[in-house]
Amino acid sequence: MQSRGGHVVWAAISGGALVMVKKSERFNYHQLLIPNFWVFLGSVIVLHALWDKGIALMGSLMITYITLIVVAWLIAFVLINAGLKQVSRIKQG
Repeated sequence: MQSRGGHVVWAAISGGALVMVKKSERFNYHQLLIPNFWVFLGSVIVLHALWDKGIALMGSLMITYITLIVVAWLIAFVLINAGLKQVSRIKQG
């Protein structure tokens, strides 16, 4: 459970954020300066830090991990939705 809610989804968020700012262009390091990229990368950093910190919500680390997993997947779904809209715009012209 924890692997799918930890590094796997964090990598998906980071990669999705990069693709979002890259669009259909070739990669350029200047794309890493786009604020949207840093919002998503920052969320990954915060989620990872909270995971590693081991703060027990309501006295349970499992509740903390489940909460962080749900938040991470919600962020991933936001990126998936943005990606689908981007593909639709590209198809339309």
